Amino acid sequence: MRLLALSGSLRARSSNGAVLRSALALWDGPTALADIGALPHFNPDLDGEDATPP
Repeated sequence: MRLLALSGSLRARSSNGAVLRSALALWDGPTALADIGALPHFNPDLDGEDATPP
């Protein structure tokens, strides 16, 4: 069985992300992580205080 999980938020303190990380820790099958957080249009934590959204 394969499992695909997508978080609704990439913020560092996202509760969705915390739930997914916990689920991955419990999952006994193979896992892989894709880090799209380095892309600014996906990660609002990279926006500055007065930044204009891309």
